[in-house]
Amino acid sequence: MGISMTEPLKIDYQQKVLTITFNRPNQRNAINSEIIFEFERILNDLPHDIKALVLRGDESYFCFGADFDDIDELYQSRHVSDIPVRLFDIWNKISNGPFTSIAVVEGKVNAGGLGFVAACDIVLSSETATFSLSEMLFGLFPACVMPFMMRKTGPQACHYMSLATRPIDASRAKDWGLVDAIDNNIDILLRQHLIGARRLSAKAIGRYKRYMNRLIALNTHEIKSIAVEANREIFSDQENIQAIKNYQQSGLFPWETP
Repeated sequence: MGISMTEPLKIDYQQKVLTITFNRPNQRNAINSEIIFEFERILNDLPHDIKALVLRGDESYFCFGADFDDIDELYQSRHVSDIPVRLFDIWNKISNGPFTSIAVVEGKVNAGGLGFVAACDIVLSSETATFSLSEMLFGLFPACVMPFMMRKTGPQACHYMSLATRPIDASRAKDWGLVDAIDNNIDILLRQHLIGARRLSAKAIGRYKRYMNRLIALNTHEIKSIAVEANREIFSDQENIQAIKNYQQSGLFPWETP
């Protein structure tokens, strides 16, 4: 499988490494229904000999969360109950698959975009990358992101980022365990980590991840129903959805809206 272009993702499979690049630069690589569909399709049809899965954005944005322009399609249509389940399952497959998953973050990552980052086994970052959870500004909170992020950072970092709503830099993200390595020569850093990833067997990785899930208190399989229920509640609240629409139309946050 060579290089192909599939909107809204770019896909590249070489030397047993599958690279998925968010490809909506004019929308800050935000998550829409197409991205969800394409991720499901790709993860359901992974090459049998895959060793590593790499997620990338661009130098400005890795992924900036849900596309507010697509919010009606994502959460107010007949598929409202499916979206949190589908996103959670995507992140679960990235997290628990029999391969090494690596997020390469160069720009800004926010909200649901952080779910893709936190689901990865290894997170590599440039010095200029920033990380944020902005959901509380609109009466929401990152219900489905939390189970994956808390395994890396513990509860207090999630608590701070959710309530402060401010971005943190790569250095602080590394101190908190969200990022594993920082280098502005990000491609060299990635190549260094892929050397080891290509040497590991799928059987060994699968066994290791099953073992780790038994040790970690926040097992994503067990907590899924709690996260999905919370996500459905906040995104079915019409005040929250109206706050998002007002922001899209006027650029005003809820506390600024007349």
